[in-house]
Amino acid sequence: MAEDVRQDEEAALAAVHCRPEAMRYVHEDLRRNRDFILKAVGRAGAALAYVPQQFRKDREIVLAAVQHDGIALAYAAADLQVNREVALAAIARNVRAAVDASLWQDRHFALAAIERNSEALLRCPHHFQEDRMFLYDAVQRNGDALRFTDEIFRYDHSLVLAAIRNDGTALRYAGEFMRQDRQFLHEALSHNAMALPYVPEDLWSDRSFLLAAARRNPDALLQVDEEIRADLNFMLAAVGERGQALASCADNLLADSDFLLQAVEANAEALAYVPRRFRKDSDFVLSAVKKNGAALRYADDAFRDEEKIVLTALQRKPEAGDL
Repeated sequence: MAEDVRQDEEAALAAVHCRPEAMRYVHEDLRRNRDFILKAVGRAGAALAYVPQQFRKDREIVLAAVQHDGIALAYAAADLQVNREVALAAIARNVRAAVDASLWQDRHFALAAIERNSEALLRCPHHFQEDRMFLYDAVQRNGDALRFTDEIFRYDHSLVLAAIRNDGTALRYAGEFMRQDRQFLHEALSHNAMALPYVPEDLWSDRSFLLAAARRNPDALLQVDEEIRADLNFMLAAVGERGQALASCADNLLADSDFLLQAVEANAEALAYVPRRFRKDSDFVLSAVKKNGAALRYADDAFRDEEKIVLTALQRKPEAGDL
């Protein structure tokens, strides 16, 4: 390393960033400079292997190194290698970090590690990997951990649902037979709409399946193709089940006042989900309560005190006066 590079902080940092071992050749003044070392390992964690010993005992420096590269944990002082916070930070970056075996025996540490990196389940002792209650706790913290469980657990109904509640993408790791079971799929979608892209492809365009899914969780419709969300009849049926489904409609339907009034007629709750410009339009709100007096409950407060709108709602639904 050229002498001018060895002494220039920015040049030295750039060199270490490219090749961590370049730390060996940095000028001694910089190698003794704690601020420089902290910056260097933050850019190249592996450079910790080449810093003076006193810095490998420095918790802040070691933490910065492992947050960049978990493998750097191997170069930390022994007492920091068994420090929970440092070890967890290393695992979060690289599951192969040299975490002391004693830490993996600690249930709380193991669960915290899985929460940060689902693959950490494979580093856990076998008695944890075979412990259903441990696995249940693990997937509640990180649903993606389901993919690292033994196959038998991927058919465990409550365990798989716990994983999906945390992470909808976990559905792809459920047992194949479960992924073909419509009842299970509906249950999964009721917990997490983000699971929809992972149901079998033949169901993505199955109107009856999607309608049943919307009944349990209207947000599931946000995941379907726009062609379906632009289907007036289907979306009206979905809104009839849950007013919130209106929020999932394609833009062309949300811009159509006639459709929106049909939606309110099908389900008063839909008024709460019409675009703001319609909700703020007194003529539209009046038309809405003409269609469905119960919609008064979902109108903006200003319109709920407007005599003409209230009287119209009462004519359509006398009990609207109690809303």
